[in-house]
Amino acid sequence: MVDQKNHKTFGDTVGGKAFPDAVEVHVKDLIGTQILVKDVAFKNMQFGEVAILLFVYPDGAEGGKDCSALVGGMVVRDKVREAKQKRLLPLLGTIIHDEVYYDII
Repeated sequence: MVDQKNHKTFGDTVGGKAFPDAVEVHVKDLIGTQILVKDVAFKNMQFGEVAILLFVYPDGAEGGKDCSALVGGMVVRDKVREAKQKRLLPLLGTIIHDEVYYDII
């Protein structure tokens, strides 16, 4: 039996969720839906960098609670990174997806 008090967790050492209180939403469920992106964090994962969006639905879906979604698409990552760097957030956006690429408009 392992004494859990003597061991740290992955969350303690390499980072847990970027927005732990947010409702997690899969990016595929966001396609074509307008969201209000409030903040973004970036994390390197097994297959590269992802953007973790903190957002709300403008129509009050999810009871107006903060939500988060992982987005790996380079175009989306670049756009939200630029918006954060320029202090433009919050911004309304709609994630779109063709057969290959994700974008946010």
